[in-house]
This record gives sequence, structure tokens and C-alpha cells, in this order.
Amino acid sequence: MPLVLMIGLTLVGCQATSPAPLPTLAVLPSPVSAQASLSTPTPALRVVGVPSPTPPTSQFGAYQTTLSQPVGRQLGTLDARQPVHVYLLEGQVDQIVTLRLRRISGTLDPSLALYDPQFRLLAQDEASGEGRSARLLNIRLPQAGAYSVVVSGDGFYGDYELSLHGALVVQPQSEPTTTPIPITPYQTPTLGALASGTRLADHQPVLGLLGRQGDFARFAFPGQAGQVVSLGVRPLDEAQWLPQFEIYDPDGALLASARASQSLQTRTAQLLSLTLALDGVHTVLVTAEGGRGNGPFQLSWGLGPSYEERWIGLLAANQRVEGRLDAFGLRHTYLLRLNAGDVITAAVSPATQTGRPLDPYLELVRPADGQFYAIAADDNGGGGTTALIRLAKIEQSGDYLLRVRAARGDELGSYTLLWRYINLAPTPTPVPASLPLLVVDDSLSLGEYRFYSFQGRLGQRVRVQVRAFPGSGLDAVAALIDPQGREIAQGDDSPNSLDVDFVALLPADGSYQVRVNGYLSEGVYEVRVSALLE
Repeated sequence: MPLVLMIGLTLVGCQATSPAPLPTLAVLPSPVSAQASLSTPTPALRVVGVPSPTPPTSQFGAYQTTLSQPVGRQLGTLDARQPVHVYLLEGQVDQIVTLRLRRISGTLDPSLALYDPQFRLLAQDEASGEGRSARLLNIRLPQAGAYSVVVSGDGFYGDYELSLHGALVVQPQSEPTTTPIPITPYQTPTLGALASGTRLADHQPVLGLLGRQGDFARFAFPGQAGQVVSLGVRPLDEAQWLPQFEIYDPDGALLASARASQSLQTRTAQLLSLTLALDGVHTVLVTAEGGRGNGPFQLSWGLGPSYEERWIGLLAANQRVEGRLDAFGLRHTYLLRLNAGDVITAAVSPATQTGRPLDPYLELVRPADGQFYAIAADDNGGGGTTALIRLAKIEQSGDYLLRVRAARGDELGSYTLLWRYINLAPTPTPVPASLPLLVVDDSLSLGEYRFYSFQGRLGQRVRVQVRAFPGSGLDAVAALIDPQGREIAQGDDSPNSLDVDFVALLPADGSYQVRVNGYLSEGVYEVRVSALLE
């Protein structure tokens, strides 16, 4: 027992002596009596003087530094070793901040995300700023604490600039209008010899040149077996030389020929409604009859029984127009501006005349991406030789062409043309100016759901769009989820496409989410959320 007391006294005595300091730890002692030392556990060590621990958000990437306001800019580099950087932002309640991230060099595709102190995603963006830079505009911080700013290059590397600002005034964007681009008539090409083997385009005239007597010019056009084509060549100078041409099939065999001296039109070598026998590139050789004469000429080639087009211009509904086809192989083209949902009818009838009357043919086409898509066509549906398109429903807004030609191409004569609405689509309401809040490019696998966050305001009207990239094949479905996790709006197909496009009124301040998935499909797409400004 005395031994026990002696040990107790020895411990107390040790406490009176200052211990040697530790390199990084300091033990803060608590005086105790000898009896207490036998029954009370030793208190836990208190550690002081240790550097600040790595922020928890470093799970997202490599921690860099703490952002302070005001700040000019933070420069950084993302590479394979550090593909993601994390910054801390000490925020206050209702503080408004704006973050901007732009690429300086490399292939980096800027991507910016802001997490609240509980590591919940508050807002994100990739391309709503100038030049498709990432921007989080006027974000109101909901609480005080350490926010995490996550910077990435979306899988790409390079140098970047990150800047922190307060509230900013930004000029809203005007939504692009759907006004179609007017089609311009074909321009007369520059006079001169064209390169040997030049390919001809449907109903687009070209100029050629026979520089000396005995010269020839060669052209080509693609064709398919069973296709009907027409071609014409006429001289452009005053010299009395007569053109001729020969057409060779893809195997090199002579398919047809024409001479100006044997054609229907003066000084014009022409061939109407020739049926091709083979698929492939056909060759046209132009010469002067008998090898006598030379000079500039115009050559036109076309699908069907016409080869030359004459642009007439814009034709309004209920505007009766008189026209005349005064050359063989000619067609007249009128411009109609129509909206999705319009339903129209059109008719062309021959004028009363002596001799062989004109048998007109009428077609409505839509030009797009350098191609022409047939909407409706008719020959004698209106009784006699009157061409009638009884009903044509317009699926897309834009410019349309109404074409008139002879049914066989070898007729001349006058006609009367008229078109009118059966149903006139309502004029679309102009889209107000907008301010982009979220723009992200992404991809979906089959059966996958993706979520995208942005900050919204009570009473704010937002437009949510999900646009599939061309050739993607994605049929997107989207829903808007409020800060409480409730679905408040959704969208599937737009009136004219499979893309999502809807408007919603936000019921509260907070962080909203757009949920995107594909309907039995997958692909690449863009998510865009814009605040609509009245």
C-alpha cells in the first residue's frame, strides 16, 4: 500500500515539472488527485498547432485556394494529373456572386459548378457566357459557409481564367427569329471556259467557251437508270455558228445527240425527256456543227422535261398571275412564304389559244440544305389540262417554291396561276428576350437519367430546351424539378421536332433541376435553360 501511495506522489510530482515540448502536438494536462487517478480515465489529448485539413470538397478534384472578393482573376492549368480543380468561397447569407470561367489555351471545354456548404449542387454551366464560356450569373447564396467552386475541362486540358464578381448587369439576348432566308435567283455565271469534267447542277445554267474552231467542251452529270433528263445549249454571241452536243453513258457508249439545226428552238441544240439506261456519271461533249464556228455558249441541264429555270419572284395568296412559257424546256418558279400548320391549294390553267394548247404541270417543293423536297404535284387533276394541287399541308415554316412547266417540255403557251389558303396557321407569338442560365452539352445512354442544376427566382419564367445534335437519334424527355424535389413541369416533343421546348413559371427561390432521359433512345444533346424577360 505504501508503494501505491509513493507511485501516486511520484505522478503528482511529475505534473509539476514542465514536459519537453512535442514537435507538432501539445498535451494540455488536467490536474487530478491521487485517488482520482485510480478511477478516472485519462482525458483525450487536445491537438493544437496543426495545419488546416484538406477541404472535404477535394473529393471533386485538387484543392487550389480560397476565393475572395473582389478578385481580378485566378489562373490555372488542367492536365492529366489534375483534371479538376476546386476552390473555396466563404459566402454570407443572401450574398450575390457571379463566377466566370474561360479557356485561355489548349482544348479545354470550360465547365463550372457551385456546391453549397453541405456539398449539394447549387448551379452549373458550360456555355452560357460570351464565346461559350462558362458562367454562373448573379447567384444568391442561401446561407453562410464554405461553398465549393469546381472547375473542369469536360475531359480536355489547357489553361483557364476563373474570376469572381458581385452582382452584374448583363444585356439579355434576343431569341433568333424564324423568318426564312429569302431564296435569291440564280446569278449569271462569269463568262469563261469551265474546267474539263465540270459537273452540272439541276436547272442551273453555266457558261462555256469554244475558244477556236474545232474545240470541244466537256461536262458531266450524275444519273440513275430510268431517270428522265433534258439538256440545252445555245450560243451567246452574234456569230452565226450552231452548237451541237453528244451524251455518253457511264460505259462510254453514245446515248444521244442533238443539233441546233434539227431542234425546235432557233440556234439551240436541245434534247427533252431523255430516259437514262444506267446509273453513274454521264458525259456531255459540246462542239460546233461541222467544226465551223466558236465562241461563248450557255448550257443547262435538268431533271424532268425542263432544263432552264426563270425566277419570277414572291407570289402572295389570292394574287392571280398571268405567265407565258415562251421557250422549250423552260419552267417558271414562284416563291411562297408559309408557316407550319398552313394548308393551301393551288391551280394553273392554260390560256385559250389557237393551235396546240399548253398542258401545264404544277409542283410545290421545299428547299433545304441545298436539296429540294417535293410536297405536292399535279398534271391534269383540275379537269382537262388544268393542274390542281387540292390540298397541301405545311409541316415546317419557311420558303417554298411553286413551279410551272409544260408537262412534256415541248409546248409553249400562256397560263393563269392562283393559290390560296384553306387553313391559315395563327401567327406565332414573338419570343421575348432571354438570359441564359444554364447551357450544357452532354450524352445519354439507353435507360439513363441525367440531372442539371440552376438557380431560379420566385415568379421567374424560364424556357427549358433539350436539342438533339444532328444525327444523334435522341428523342428527349425532360422534367423541371423544384427545390423541394417536386416535378412542376415537363416536356416531350415540340410541334415541329422531337426536341423538348417548354416554358414554366417558378414557384419559389432556390436551386432547380432539369431531369433528362431518352424515350427508347440515346444520343448527344444540348440542355439550355433561359430566363424569359417580358
